Amino acid sequence: MQAFFMFLLLALAGCIPQQKASETNADIPVIRVLLDQKIAKDTLSFKGVYFMETEEARYEFGNTNKQIFIEALEDGFKIYNENRLFLFRNNDVVTFKSSATDAEFLLDQKSYTGDCIILKSDSTHLSYINHIDLETYLKGVVPAEIFTNNSSYMEAVKAQAVCARTYALNRMQKNKQKKYDVLADVRDQVYGGKSGRTANGDDAVDLTAGSILMDKQGLAVTYFHSSCGGMLEDAESVWPGNNQDYLSSRQDVVGREFADKESPYYHWQKKLNPSQLDSLFTENLKISPLTASVADTIDIPMTFKIVDRTASGRVKTLAVQYGTQRKELSGYDIRRFLGWPSGKLLPSTLFRFTQNDSLLIIDGAGNGHGVGMCQYGAMYKSQKGLQYYHILQSYFPGTYLKKVY
Repeated sequence: MQAFFMFLLLALAGCIPQQKASETNADIPVIRVLLDQKIAKDTLSFKGVYFMETEEARYEFGNTNKQIFIEALEDGFKIYNENRLFLFRNNDVVTFKSSATDAEFLLDQKSYTGDCIILKSDSTHLSYINHIDLETYLKGVVPAEIFTNNSSYMEAVKAQAVCARTYALNRMQKNKQKKYDVLADVRDQVYGGKSGRTANGDDAVDLTAGSILMDKQGLAVTYFHSSCGGMLEDAESVWPGNNQDYLSSRQDVVGREFADKESPYYHWQKKLNPSQLDSLFTENLKISPLTASVADTIDIPMTFKIVDRTASGRVKTLAVQYGTQRKELSGYDIRRFLGWPSGKLLPSTLFRFTQNDSLLIIDGAGNGHGVGMCQYGAMYKSQKGLQYYHILQSYFPGTYLKKVY
């Protein structure tokens, strides 16, 4: 076992992704993060001096005017407090610009640095967008995406920082024509602002500053997820068109052990009774024969059939039938449909069914889509002595590190 592990380390060391120097010393880019879109009246508070910049004038906030209210109107929006009232049209953009790097604004009890932009995104919603340098943004992302509370995870945290930086730059390239680059939640990367920062997270970002993963075409595709259940997924199976060779289906192992074996989602089980399943059919597919009388519904069949699986063994297509009505589900729709309580996702599609008269039993593994870096696997590899570039190479083989600023 020990000899095998040493062989693995030597093999990885021989294919360390080389960190190529940047051809230019570009400044750290600014990323635009959509914090929220709201209809309701909201509050913005300041710690330190901010300047509200409009087409007409510049106003100071933070010393005496420490709090403002923002409210959408039919033909625009208003910003006000006990001292001032500002009215804006639908197409106006208001910028609250920070006067210093330590100035903060508070939104929804979370603290952020950088600038805050407010604009009308549609007839009823106001968008709150944080403009901030990419490295500071990452310090609010990394602790929200991976555990940073254990120093033995540090190499995994550094790998997460590189993945998150590369992902962010990909989104910035793709969304140049939009008002924002990334969302602040799981649809992109969870961003906790200054409130979410930790010492180890800050260190991981600083120690990898400017470093990204590249492939033959340019920026690598650096998806990540919580737990793979021992088996990584092929990206093409989740997002058609993503055919990168390094995002292929394969076992995730360290020596002879599955890398995420210590994940609480390595193996899991869910049990659903007929009443719960009826609720899921009603909520997700608007199907419920139980609207008939009890006498008519005693023998209504409810069946679940796995039509096909992906290369990793995950359920690709699931056929569900209730009475005479049949539907086929795929991808996230499977996880949404089988999640309980309704609205909660099933951890993953790597599962099998058993069924008896009273329960549908789902035995599964992993948490998330399974593509790219398995975070629990990365943490275990870090504990076993792999460096962050070893970890990245194990999940994105054939890519290389490049320092772009």
